[in-house]
Amino acid sequence: MAAREPSTPGPRVGAGATKSPRPPRQGARRLRAVVLFVAGVLVFTDYFPVAITAFVTVIAMLLAIGVLERRLRAVAWAAIVAVSAFVGDVLWQLGWEPFDRSTDYESIPQTPFVLIALPVPMALVAVGVAAGALYHRLRSRAPADEH
Repeated sequence: MAAREPSTPGPRVGAGATKSPRPPRQGARRLRAVVLFVAGVLVFTDYFPVAITAFVTVIAMLLAIGVLERRLRAVAWAAIVAVSAFVGDVLWQLGWEPFDRSTDYESIPQTPFVLIALPVPMALVAVGVAAGALYHRLRSRAPADEH
């Protein structure tokens, strides 16, 4: 069997071969979705440092998603926050220790409050979209560096 030249393109064979390479943007979107979902669920844990860190992460992710997407329809990402609140309530109902708020004065599900406050994460995404648009507008108007 003749060896191929290194510059000749062709299909890869073996363990590193992929059937259909995924565009890198799609992988980054999935990563953002996973981080937003996991942080959204961890907001409802009983461990205060974890909950605060997750809350800050959710806010940062929503702003970053707005900046990166640069479209107002990116507010749909806020739905992940509502789904993560529902999952946090399910984990509470199942009695998983990190989410067990049955010792609270009045333990109630959090999903209704998240649904009522859903415009807040949507507004965070919209602020990110506006910030991204402003950045790109200012960047395109900046004079080119002359060397």
